[in-house]
Amino acid sequence: MRDFRDILTWDDKALSLDTMMTERDFSRAGFARLLDNPGLLAVPPGGIVPPEPVRFIVSCNGFSLYEWRFTHTELKEPEQLPETKKTSGGGRLTDMRLLRLSVPIPSGAGSRGKLLYDCVTGGDWDARLRWDALLTVISAMDAAVSAGMAGMTAPCGPLGIMVREDGSVLFLPVPLFPRLVASWGDDFSYTYLDIWTNLSRGMESGAVYTASVCLYRMLTGFFPRDEKSNGYGDIVPLEIAAYNIDSAV
Repeated sequence: MRDFRDILTWDDKALSLDTMMTERDFSRAGFARLLDNPGLLAVPPGGIVPPEPVRFIVSCNGFSLYEWRFTHTELKEPEQLPETKKTSGGGRLTDMRLLRLSVPIPSGAGSRGKLLYDCVTGGDWDARLRWDALLTVISAMDAAVSAGMAGMTAPCGPLGIMVREDGSVLFLPVPLFPRLVASWGDDFSYTYLDIWTNLSRGMESGAVYTASVCLYRMLTGFFPRDEKSNGYGDIVPLEIAAYNIDSAV
């Protein structure tokens, strides 16, 4: 299973996403036509105002909401080049370089954007910063829901949400990112997306579900439902899952 840390980077120059696909496969699978779907950036008061090509949409619940799109592509050599393939046209070698998407949204001088997944599961985060980051993300999701943009947040899961030091929250484009995750294999999709999301009752409920799963995972160290079950109904009550916690939480 691929390591998510090899896929998403947000540094002081740009946000980059490795598709783990060749340019040809990316187009053949229909992903190219999804590049016009925007992602969302929620910037709090005093946060870094992003440059073009980010476009302001609305202010809501203390956040300025911007939409953005991937604007640059490049080809990179895979870490382990697979066995050379030939095209069906006869003889010509297929380009096995992998496609990387990027957009010049800086994370801030001397800092790197961090994944919500790392925050919720531990990573190298300080405990207090983990809670600050998660509550910031939940506030940004609430702002997006209030602005009628729940569909730009709920399908992402914590792997598709990044936090900047200034309190800005970035959501990867939908449906591009969830579909890419699904293409990386069932195990990867389950671990980093499926178990965190549930869109069966609509996007607003889906945003609440993802926020709730993240909170539950932070408090207990595991997920609210039995990972072996096939449905979403086998929820383990929080007062049972976490020792000495108020059931009102």
